[in-house]
Amino acid sequence: MKSIYVGNLSFDATPDQVRELFSVHGEVRSVKLINDR
Repeated sequence: MKSIYVGNLSFDATPDQVRELFSVHGEVRSVKLINDR
């Protein structure tokens, strides 16, 4: 399994939106959003 870090996402972004964006590049097994402001 590989992990990637994606910065500068909107605080309104949902795991489903992130999964949809990156699934065109391959299988997305999990999404973890850290919402520290």
